[in-house]
Amino acid sequence: MSDISRKSFFRRSGAGLAGLGALGLGRAGTVDAAVPGDFTLPEPDYGGVDPCRGGWIAHTDWHIDSFPLLDNPVAFRKEITLEGRPTTGKVIVTAADVYVLYCNGAFASSGPARSWPREKYYDEVDLLPFLKPGRNSLAVLLFPCTGVNFLNPFTRMGLLVQGDIALDGGGKFLLDTDDTWLCRMADWVRFHHSLISLPTGFQEHFDSDREAPDWRTAPPSEGWTEALYLGSAGLPPWTGLRRKPIPDLLENALVPALVWSGHGSPERREDTASLAASFNAEKLTGKIESRPATDWIEATPGSVFTFDVGRTRLVRPGLEVRQGSGPLRLELYYDIRFEGRPSGFDGFGGSFLDTLSLSGGGCVWQAHRGRGLRYVSVKVTGAGSCEFRPRLLALDYPFAERASLEVKDSFIQALWDTSLNNIRSSTDDAYVDTCSRENLLWTMDAAATAKAAFYSFAELRMWRNCLSLIALGVDSQGNPAAVVPTDCPSPLMDQSMHWVVSCWEYYLAGGDISLLREVEAPLARFLGLCEHGLTAEDLYVPPGYSWHYVDWAVLDKRPYSLPVNALLLRAAQYAGRIAQALGSEPLAALAGRIGARLRPALGRFFSPEERAFLSRIEPRQPLRLPPSKPNSVNPKGPIPRANLHGNVLCIVTGCGTEAQRAQALEHACALLALPSGPENRLGLGYCDILLSPLLAAGRYAPVRNKLDQLYGDFVRSGQPTWGERAPVEAENTAHGWGAAVNSLIVEGLIGLKPQAPGWTKASCEPAAGFGADFAYRLETPAGRIEVERVKGKLVTRGKAFGS
Repeated sequence: MSDISRKSFFRRSGAGLAGLGALGLGRAGTVDAAVPGDFTLPEPDYGGVDPCRGGWIAHTDWHIDSFPLLDNPVAFRKEITLEGRPTTGKVIVTAADVYVLYCNGAFASSGPARSWPREKYYDEVDLLPFLKPGRNSLAVLLFPCTGVNFLNPFTRMGLLVQGDIALDGGGKFLLDTDDTWLCRMADWVRFHHSLISLPTGFQEHFDSDREAPDWRTAPPSEGWTEALYLGSAGLPPWTGLRRKPIPDLLENALVPALVWSGHGSPERREDTASLAASFNAEKLTGKIESRPATDWIEATPGSVFTFDVGRTRLVRPGLEVRQGSGPLRLELYYDIRFEGRPSGFDGFGGSFLDTLSLSGGGCVWQAHRGRGLRYVSVKVTGAGSCEFRPRLLALDYPFAERASLEVKDSFIQALWDTSLNNIRSSTDDAYVDTCSRENLLWTMDAAATAKAAFYSFAELRMWRNCLSLIALGVDSQGNPAAVVPTDCPSPLMDQSMHWVVSCWEYYLAGGDISLLREVEAPLARFLGLCEHGLTAEDLYVPPGYSWHYVDWAVLDKRPYSLPVNALLLRAAQYAGRIAQALGSEPLAALAGRIGARLRPALGRFFSPEERAFLSRIEPRQPLRLPPSKPNSVNPKGPIPRANLHGNVLCIVTGCGTEAQRAQALEHACALLALPSGPENRLGLGYCDILLSPLLAAGRYAPVRNKLDQLYGDFVRSGQPTWGERAPVEAENTAHGWGAAVNSLIVEGLIGLKPQAPGWTKASCEPAAGFGADFAYRLETPAGRIEVERVKGKLVTRGKAFGS
């Protein structure tokens, strides 16, 4: 079949599942009854995209289509003529992996948000502000995926655009991607594939002399060829399409502070793989500065300037250059720390930078993707000189100010305010662990950050989006992906147990039962796999191929580990609540079986000698198990016998007798009163999980002591964000899960909790010992809630309280 006839065939049939009826296979989605057995295909879901119109396109050369990581970005062009004034201009745009769309030379959109290939998100872009009667030009840059495959799903490259442009007088123009679009390699942006490691975006090495200044608008010249038509909507691997369920990021200009200026080597090195490492090792001389970077800066060969954007955050860097002379390159290095001299952040050992090359004159350059950074250093190399000024755009999720806290306790207020910055810095198209180092949606990070973002901003859309993406990462055998979306699951079973709890917490916060219906099947598969891991002694052993995370706590993680088992029991208990809300008897039965076996068995961990639950006990029967992964084995050094995590989780899940839980409570409080060490090591993301139960038991003093251990150095140093761990790190990543303390403040200290889904009922009982006056406001699906304490008197307002 020729290319032309193949394309026409796809268009006539609607491609794939949508065309089953046209192919004589009966109702779309059901194979003809002549096929033996009951073989039914799922109904395709294109999310409003018409599969009978133009679809996915790629570069003409099939080698580029087959090896997308080995070349430059791909540029696409389309000229359209509108016979009248446009009155609407909404189009659907998606791509694999990243697109940047221009209309009549102006930036219109970039995306799409991260998603699984089989549930590909698309953007709705309004082109009306850019369109005009007559000739219009559309231009797209298409970039490949970055990041190793266990951190990203790798696919071929592709672009899909579809939309109707309404014209005055009743006319309509159909805009679709097909083989009438033109393409070429965007060789003015060199993509350095040797540095593909973490999914923090592609490096951009831009050469202004190679870019045609009007390529986005001028009629395409030589070098442009017809695009390759791949197929319509439903083309594998993008078999499903879905409108992006979250809003676009906001882009606002930043005015950074110039904090350092000096000189280094003017040599222009050509090995981009080593530029950041060479920059860090280079001898630099200069001085500390402190002024807004608003004026033009004169730069000569070897000049270095460092700018501060105030906190670690997502930024789209750029430069405006004028009066340049001679060949020069401006190198941009990014970091999250400044220790007396400029430096380039190397992440997990992979250096990162962007460059702008020009032979003279002027140029305006803007990176196509955001970078997680606090400091930007610009170095000039080559023989030329220039004047420049930074063009930095802050990328921010549009959090609404729908919650607020004022508390007459400066330490608690600092915890709250700094956590707001952490949430803002770690929200991209998902709740990511850090914008700077990994930019990954980890299950535990999402659960901790999402709940804190609800109490901090009343944000529910991103919470639901992350839970949904995590659900899609549970495979047919129940194995969950630790990072989503990704090609290689690398399961972290204990993190997925937090996901189960987070699904219920989201339902309580938002009253959205559709999410519970969506996650029911993958949740059951995951718990089914966990049930398979229960031994004859009714205790759980994770699969040998999974990681044992548990907060990086100092634990003996060999069978049987108490925290891992207690987390599974907690997940089963919450799954039982989900089953009750759904009226799901199978899920209720599964959760009940796990709980009925685990809860009595966990009583065996209690030690009368320790007056606490042990972190681990030896199996009574030999276990035939595969070897554990390296980060599942025991940590070096002494391991506490009775750790904080296991004892608090036993209290939460109701293990052992009431007297044993009382002794576990005393043991946990005694651990919190100690200096920070292996017995009470606690990650910032776990502070709500482990400290809220102690506040509920009236133990404010040891909790306050632990909060000071975790956050005190950050507060006293005046840092604007939290790092990943306590105490203060040299590099502050603005790790999202550090904001979990805001959930502790609301539910633990203020004592405000929902008592029915969607906050139709609520309770408020401040923690005993927490005496500061406060005023807290939260916009809930059931209306505004206000709680305040003035001179010790508590006042509540809102329908949830019957007022």
